[in-house]
Amino acid sequence: MATISIDTVKKYTEYLVRKNNSGFLSPEQFNLIINRSSRTIFVKRTGNPHDYQAGAPVPRMGFQITQKITEDLKIFQVNGELILSAQGRVTYPSDLAYTIPGMFYLTSKQGKQKYVPIENIDKDKEGYRLSSSIMFPTKLLPISVFESTYLQIHPIGISNIRFPYLRYPADALWGFNTVNERPVYDAAKSVDLEWEDMVVNDIIMQALKSIGISIKDADVMNFAQSESMQGT
Repeated sequence: MATISIDTVKKYTEYLVRKNNSGFLSPEQFNLIINRSSRTIFVKRTGNPHDYQAGAPVPRMGFQITQKITEDLKIFQVNGELILSAQGRVTYPSDLAYTIPGMFYLTSKQGKQKYVPIENIDKDKEGYRLSSSIMFPTKLLPISVFESTYLQIHPIGISNIRFPYLRYPADALWGFNTVNERPVYDAAKSVDLEWEDMVVNDIIMQALKSIGISIKDADVMNFAQSESMQGT
């Protein structure tokens, strides 16, 4: 996966800020803005509820809507392994951002491994399913319910659960040392953005937008190409 160093991202951003006569970003301001912008782009790609329209609760952009978006988000995919309590409960992963449909558990039958899907149902249907003589959950037809702080699985006694989800992007950091009262980039103290190059362009534009600068994608691309030709 191709990624851009956080130092290059900062150079892009500073160049465009200067070009628009918009002052100076301190390292602390840059780190704050670039990480908030990374989260904003992440939310847009997973499906921002603010994009929903009346009668059409489908975002214009969302996970698995297009192959491009799925590719952009693949680095954040996690196939979590859940360990349930005796009550069939488990707290959510601390880095959970978006639940991917397709939860299942592993069992074996006649010496062969078997994947059993776990149906997720709304909370208001839980009581009906648990009292139903026909649709009562079994180990062959298990169900899950999302509670406020934990996931509930019925029936209890199931193990080896796989819980696919998207985690949040890790925070980037432009680390530095102070030399002659000026911040100087230190790669050893820095953390790059996890996104691929094309998405980083969107993050830069989002960062500039957050400080009141409107910029075209072509401006970011032109600067990126000039830096690439110079070997930075």
